[in-house]
Amino acid sequence: MAKTQVYDASAIQALKGLEPVRRMPGMYTHTVHPLHIVQEALDNAVDEALAGFGKRISVRLRKDGSAEVEDEGRGVPVDLHAEEKKPAVEVAFTMLHAGGKFSRSGDGVYHISGGLHGVGVAVSNALSKRCEVTVFRDGQKHTIVFEGGDLKTKLKSEKIKEKRTGTVVRLWPDPKYFDSPNIPVNELEHLVRSKAYLLPGLTTKLHIEGKEEKTWRYERGMAQYFEFMLQGRELVAPLFTGDRHFDEKSAKDLTDVEPGEGAAWAIGWVAEGDVFADSHVNLIPTRSGGTHEAGFRSGRPVAARLLHALGAHRAHAVPRPDEGEAHHAARRQAARDVRARRLRAVAERASGGRQEDRRARGGAGAGAALQGQEGRAQEIERHRHAAGEIGGLRFRGYFEE
Repeated sequence: MAKTQVYDASAIQALKGLEPVRRMPGMYTHTVHPLHIVQEALDNAVDEALAGFGKRISVRLRKDGSAEVEDEGRGVPVDLHAEEKKPAVEVAFTMLHAGGKFSRSGDGVYHISGGLHGVGVAVSNALSKRCEVTVFRDGQKHTIVFEGGDLKTKLKSEKIKEKRTGTVVRLWPDPKYFDSPNIPVNELEHLVRSKAYLLPGLTTKLHIEGKEEKTWRYERGMAQYFEFMLQGRELVAPLFTGDRHFDEKSAKDLTDVEPGEGAAWAIGWVAEGDVFADSHVNLIPTRSGGTHEAGFRSGRPVAARLLHALGAHRAHAVPRPDEGEAHHAARRQAARDVRARRLRAVAERASGGRQEDRRARGGAGAGAALQGQEGRAQEIERHRHAAGEIGGLRFRGYFEE
C-alpha cells in the first residue's frame, strides 16, 4: 500500500533560475528540434539591425553540432547590473524575464522588437550543453561561457585594436530536450533569408560547414522576394505592394498603438501553379496565422469588389473629345447608377444582406437616377453608408467630382 503523502508547505516547490525551463521545456520553446533556440539568438541580432545597428548577420552550423549567430549590433551590455550585481550579459543569459525590450517606445532602447518577454536567449542557454558568448564593445572583446545553463567561465575582457561592435552567440543544443537533435536546414534557410527581405538593405548569410555559403540581400524588400518566389511565372495583374504606418498625429488618440507601428504587404495573383504565403509580426514568422493574417485574407475580396464598383464612375469621368456636354453628363449619370448598385451589392455581401435595412431606408434605391444637388447629396450619403458597413473604410477622395 502506497504511503500517504502529507500535503503541507514541504510539498510546495519554488524553482529558481533556469530550472523551470529544464523541467518543462515545452512551456518555453518548441521541442521537436532545436531550431527555435537558434532563432532566439537570431531574433536578437535582427532586433539590433531593426534599431539601426548593423548591416550584416551571419548564421553558421558546425559539424560538432553547434550553431553560431553573429551580428554587428551594439553588443550585449557587459557592465555591472545595479540590482543583480552581475555583468548584464550574465543576467540576460541566466535569468528569465530579463532583457532590454520591456519598455515602451518613449523610454526604451528598442522602439520595435521581436523579443517581448525576456525569456529568449535564457531559454536557449538553459537547453544547451554549452553556450559561448563573445561581445565586441567599447574597444574590447568580452567572453563568457555557460554549461547546462549555469555560469562556467566568468566574464573576461581584453583590449583589441580593431574597431568592431557586435555579439557572437555559439550554442550546443542538448539532445535530451528534443525529439530530434538535428536542426532542419531548409527551415533555417527560409528563416535566415526572410530576415533579409523583411529588412531591405540587411545582408544575411548562412554557412553550413562543408557546404557553400549562401548570402541574401533584398534592396526592394518583399517585392524583390516575391519575384524570386514566382520563379518566372507571370502575374495576371501588377504586384500590389506597399506599407502604412502610424505617425505621432494619427497615433495620438489610440492607447494601444504607438508611432512607427503599421504594416507592409506584397500580394499578387497567378493564373496557375502553387501558391505561397508568409506572414510576420515584428519580423517573427507567424506560421499559425493570427488576426493580422485573417483580417488581410478577409479584406481582399471586399477591397476587390469595391475597386470594381468605384471604377465604373472613374471610367466615365473624363469627357471624350467627340462628345458634347449633354452626352457626357448622361454617361456620368449612368456610371453613378452602376457604381451605386455595385456598392450596395458589396455592402450587402459584407454585412450579410440585411433586408430590413433595405426596407427601412425606403425612397429611391441606391441605383436610382437622382437629379439635382439634393439628389446628388443623398446619393453620396448612401455611398458613404455602404462603405461604412464594409468596415469603416473611407472613400472621401472617390466621391469628389
